[in-house]
Amino acid sequence: MPARVPMIEAYNNLLKLESFISATQQFEALVVYLASQGACLEQHGNIEQYLQTAGNELLRRLLQGHLDHRATHERPRQSVTGADGIRRTYCRQSVPRRLATVFGEVTVTRHAYQKRGHHSLYPMDQELNLSADKYSDGLRQRVAIESSKSSFDETVRSIAFNTGGAVPKRQSM
Repeated sequence: MPARVPMIEAYNNLLKLESFISATQQFEALVVYLASQGACLEQHGNIEQYLQTAGNELLRRLLQGHLDHRATHERPRQSVTGADGIRRTYCRQSVPRRLATVFGEVTVTRHAYQKRGHHSLYPMDQELNLSADKYSDGLRQRVAIESSKSSFDETVRSIAFNTGGAVPKRQSM
């Protein structure tokens, strides 16, 4: 007989998974479709194409769940000091930022530390090693690989076709 998990521990584990509900729903929808009569009538190429698209969406939701989980556990600090030596003592919570990834766009929610007359600091951005613009390292890498092989127009098309991400031509140069 398995050991009983104390109720408070079970509740805490449930809270840890709350950020992943959307990903779980997407996974369940994938399984339900694959087990359906309609899917059983499809050719393998159609199933493969469906999984490419729906699988990217599952990965996007998993990444979003992870980012939401981290945001939930980010605790306010008394202050944050920047490279400029200025302490920022005012904390604004739940500041969103869009991030374009190879799976599609997600939102990073984090704390902003501010001081009047100075730019804000976002420790979560540093922890995640995010760049100043909205493109993830993975998407940048794909763009670099594709643009070394073909034109910028073809790079934009290839990224859109092979990933859940999208990069305008101007940003791919």
